[in-house]
Amino acid sequence: MVNNPAEIQLLFLLGPSGAGKSQVGAWLAADLNFLHIEIDRCPEGDGIDLAHIRPEWDAFLDRNDAGPLAKTLSSRVMETGRTGVVLTFTSLVVFNQPRIEQLRTKGISVIILYGSESECLNSFLDREKRLARGMENNERHWIYYNRETHAEFSRPEYAPWRLTVFKDGVHRSRIDIVNEIQRSIANKKRESAPNVCDAWKMLNTSPYTA
Repeated sequence: MVNNPAEIQLLFLLGPSGAGKSQVGAWLAADLNFLHIEIDRCPEGDGIDLAHIRPEWDAFLDRNDAGPLAKTLSSRVMETGRTGVVLTFTSLVVFNQPRIEQLRTKGISVIILYGSESECLNSFLDREKRLARGMENNERHWIYYNRETHAEFSRPEYAPWRLTVFKDGVHRSRIDIVNEIQRSIANKKRESAPNVCDAWKMLNTSPYTA
């Protein structure tokens, strides 16, 4: 449990299918006591609506204001007795640099789970084989929905947010990935901690509700 709002850790995980966003989110929930909010909820519905953060999300998308989102997420962390929150997104979500910077100024870290195209594709196919959802041989599905996203995340300007999750073609160990994420968040929070405090002080003044 976090007693000091400035210690709350807010994290968005992005990346192509097969990178392991949902799995890593579950690891962070188990190992670091994070609240895990899965935004990739297809076919159940729109994960933003199911997480009850639509007004805050629209403020971010429409006005590039991540303040209401940071305040709501911080409140949920405190209410649930967690140390932080991680949102894991569909592979189609790509933030440009101004949006990532806006998130940073409000205390929300962004990490892109990354690997080569072949590593992500093979991991996706292995996962689908285990889940038996009928896509274990469907390379075209990954290529159609992920090749463009992967190419975007491969651009040099995204290097500061990339975390390589593969080694020799397989996923790195759980402890390695969790520890590296923890270090990355700590580094980013040192840059934006005052804004996190400001966001928390404004919790009762926001016109947005979860």
